[in-house]
Amino acid sequence: MELNLLVAELDKRGFIQHNGKNVVPHRINDVPSFEVYDRKSKPVPTQPLVTLQASGTFSMNRPAYEALGSPDAVDLLYDRGEKIVGFRTSDPESPRSYPIRPQPNSLNFQTGGRAFCTYFNIPTGKARRFAAEMIGDVLAVDLKEEPLAVGRRTHEAFRKATEAE
Repeated sequence: MELNLLVAELDKRGFIQHNGKNVVPHRINDVPSFEVYDRKSKPVPTQPLVTLQASGTFSMNRPAYEALGSPDAVDLLYDRGEKIVGFRTSDPESPRSYPIRPQPNSLNFQTGGRAFCTYFNIPTGKARRFAAEMIGDVLAVDLKEEPLAVGRRTHEAFRKATEAE
């Protein structure tokens, strides 16, 4: 294998002129550390998230579900003054409990909540995703916090808004 070396001086900006174009020289040791991307892989979320769906049901991602101990059912709790929704592991046989089931074609889990939202006058009609955190044995969601982006349309609107800034 023949190795052609170009001997040149760098200009003030660190460029070499080659065929009338600026070229940034690379040193032999500047080899990138490439990783292969598997297009079937998805980022694994680590932050517990809960989404209040437009219909009034709740969905939670796997980290939220596992933070509760992967329960079969939960009690829904609400602090009216602080506007915090809580989920607490419950006995599936309890008349107050809501069953949690896997969402079809998803890694998320869902539970009912329409009557709960109506009773506590929690607005529905538009999906809103919130960061969740464990407070004792309760997974808590602060509805006063700014919701996170939900779905493709919201992501596109967020991208357009940030590009305009």
